[in-house]
Amino acid sequence: ANLAWNQGGLLLDIDAEPGEDGDGDTIVIAYASSTEPGGFPHVRHRIRVGAGQHLTLVEHFLHEAGSRQALNLGHEIELEAGARLDWIRIGDAGDGNHLIGFARLRVAEGATLNAYEISRGAGIYRQATQVDLAGPGASCHAAVVLAVDGKRHADLNWRVDHRARDTRAELDIRGLADGRGKLACTGALIVH
Repeated sequence: ANLAWNQGGLLLDIDAEPGEDGDGDTIVIAYASSTEPGGFPHVRHRIRVGAGQHLTLVEHFLHEAGSRQALNLGHEIELEAGARLDWIRIGDAGDGNHLIGFARLRVAEGATLNAYEISRGAGIYRQATQVDLAGPGASCHAAVVLAVDGKRHADLNWRVDHRARDTRAELDIRGLADGRGKLACTGALIVH
């Protein structure tokens, strides 16, 4: 995903107002492709979850039969000390569509990233996710289930960098390729 071609996206800053307890917010984003000409949108989301706050981000991928579109989707997410993000991605972007994604996440001291994906991908689906566990006690749990069939191609890459003491990460990626579908999943846990 080339974030330099940004054509908009979500700019979200989750912080508690004085007196709020940080119970959490939920944001749902639906990406839908249709048979109408749509070009190749480049969407960049920048999200900051403030200290001690909780955000649930749900991304739902939908398509219209016969659609032929592409989406270049970038995420830059920062979790401050003690924050929690539950990031859920579900759906089917369609056989004729392309989804190219890149996510860079920074997880500060005591913050938690929970990432879940259940998907059929797209005609071509590429997702690169980089997680930086930057503070002591930061943690990441990722669970991905991906099924590709027909002529679909999916390529997932996860990298988690442990840059502080007492950090934890768990990657659980499962995939099923049927027919002429192709699936490649790579993951790396790097301790600095």
